[in-house]
Amino acid sequence: MTTEEIDAKKTVDQQSNGWTPAIVGSLSACIAGGLISYFVLNSLTPIFPFPDLPELGLGPPPELVQKYHDAEYAFRSNNGAVDCGIIGLCVGAMMGLFTVQSRRFLSLIAGGLGGLLGGAIAGYSVGQFVAQGLIVKTDMTLLHSTLFHLAIWCSIAIGLALAICLVHPNAKQSLAALIAAVVSGALASISYNALGSTLFPFANLALITPTAVSELILWIASSSIALGLGFGLGMRKAKPKVIVYG
Repeated sequence: MTTEEIDAKKTVDQQSNGWTPAIVGSLSACIAGGLISYFVLNSLTPIFPFPDLPELGLGPPPELVQKYHDAEYAFRSNNGAVDCGIIGLCVGAMMGLFTVQSRRFLSLIAGGLGGLLGGAIAGYSVGQFVAQGLIVKTDMTLLHSTLFHLAIWCSIAIGLALAICLVHPNAKQSLAALIAAVVSGALASISYNALGSTLFPFANLALITPTAVSELILWIASSSIALGLGFGLGMRKAKPKVIVYG
């Protein structure tokens, strides 16, 4: 068997095994994606500024109050969609690049688009809930924050995982990727809220994108690392059994 035939056989075997990211690759990909998204968000946020409206004052007219409410919904949901979409794009693209052994370009595009779509949808939806809570002055607890970030990171993880699995089809691995995505999203949410509530006890963790740089670093770093560990541990391949004949 020639070298070309051996390489071709390896490629076919890898593709038939589906998407099987190693822990080092998935962790490196999520950290790299998190770093890129941090620099992008730190330079652009907020992309959609809050409109310049008159002061409400005492007894404001209902029309002005409604304008404030509409502006709050638009500010939280639009920026949430863009911010989470950027994170999903960066992390998903790096996962497609670092965690596959074939079809890298297609995996990069698919992972980026899947993460972008999942992040944008979740960011917009969660932004609506955040805006509603701010408008009615709801006391958003740690439970609210955990659920909000759970929805965001699970959506990003599921989006990028399913997209990459479309490039590397395998029913068993696709199911494993879906389960790993949910677990990874949960780990990302729990790790950020646990660390955030300890290091920044007075911060509003329920906000989608933290405004303080230190909180933004913690959000992206803790969540990205948890996401990479979740995928790497959840989808690691079992070692083949070695049978010794004596």
